[in-house]
Amino acid sequence: MDRISLYILTWNVAVSPPKEDLREALDLCEVDCNSTSLPDIYVTGFQEVVNKPDGIIYNALFEDEWTNAVRDVLGDYGYVKIKTNRLVGIVLSVYVRREALLRYEDIDAYVTRTGFGGLWGNKGSVSVRLSISGVSAVFITSHLAALDGFYEDRINDYHLTVNSQKFKYSKTSTIFQHDYTFWFGDFNFRLEPGTLDTQKIIDLVKQKELSTAFEHDELSKAMKTGQAFALMTEMEPHFPPTYKYRVGSNEYDLKRRPAWTDRILFRVAPWEVEGQKLSLKQHSYRALKNYTQSDHKPVVASFSVAVPHYDEKSKATAMFKIIDGWQLDRPGEAVVTISKDFPKSAWDWIGLYRENFTSLDEYLTYVWSPIEPFADSQYLISIPTDSLSIPGRFVLIYMSHAGSCAKGISDVFEVKRGSITYRLLELHRFGR
Repeated sequence: MDRISLYILTWNVAVSPPKEDLREALDLCEVDCNSTSLPDIYVTGFQEVVNKPDGIIYNALFEDEWTNAVRDVLGDYGYVKIKTNRLVGIVLSVYVRREALLRYEDIDAYVTRTGFGGLWGNKGSVSVRLSISGVSAVFITSHLAALDGFYEDRINDYHLTVNSQKFKYSKTSTIFQHDYTFWFGDFNFRLEPGTLDTQKIIDLVKQKELSTAFEHDELSKAMKTGQAFALMTEMEPHFPPTYKYRVGSNEYDLKRRPAWTDRILFRVAPWEVEGQKLSLKQHSYRALKNYTQSDHKPVVASFSVAVPHYDEKSKATAMFKIIDGWQLDRPGEAVVTISKDFPKSAWDWIGLYRENFTSLDEYLTYVWSPIEPFADSQYLISIPTDSLSIPGRFVLIYMSHAGSCAKGISDVFEVKRGSITYRLLELHRFGR
């Protein structure tokens, strides 16, 4: 079994745009772009990204500011965003190393609304599930019912999420059928009512007696009694309560009792994969006090998990022949060989991407996969280049409709400027 590393960030950003440098939040302050210690997977969960009507309309049409900000940072380190799922202000994104893109398959997502009895998405859960070298993993970020005294509402939100989330893969159609489960977000669990008042909690934090305050944590109670998250595990947080702070400072807002509202939980399934036991190690669990633009502190955790060995060459389902001779203003041709055992679909497609693409969504143009091969398992594709304004270096990616994932990626190739002769022939052809 191989081990791959994951880094998870959750943050309720309180409807503010990204103002602060995100490199610390992504643990990249002292890491070189070519470092071998970078995580294999980044997963980010943001809450309260937008709650205004005009913002909702904008974000239905365009990617949100927080996802763009994270992508801009991680793109410099060779990461590609393979999926974003969102529900109003709740946004979950998954990023992987570009060179290991084919390792991640069978991507699916689901949304559960819990606000106003499930009718509105101001509260709820969003998830992304995928397969990593044959093992399954699901990531869920939630924003549960708020305020002191609403413990039962948070319990109900949890059960609504568990019972409603359904994925299209039969063996992992529910959350807890997955090999690895990571659940994080602003769960909004407080310290039990009638135990500690605001000033007492602050005094305990100043005295570094966090465990005394944490004894009254509602989420821990729910997990121990089996009311919610009973199958999940959490490393005990050794950081101060993450809510509620005065924006722009590290001082608590006395209008609310401080609480550990922002959490990261995990689960490892008890069964074996390929005759070997699954395993997970948690390496860190931190709140980041240097961020002050929200009334919540971001919380991060790092993990490593066991997965079957990954062989990049044997993983490729679609293999491109070396591409050469492409020019602007004329279609480019490529040959792709597709494995005979791959269930090819007419809805599969081939996208043209820039060499250093940072998202599977940022293709420049695409064509549907050909239906019939011109030779044994070989397919000829023709890609229009009229969407390209300047020459450059590009790749082709074969995308599976069924798995919502990449099944093959070409070597980098160059597109050069077109010849004057060709352009004159085209102008004459169309009578211009």
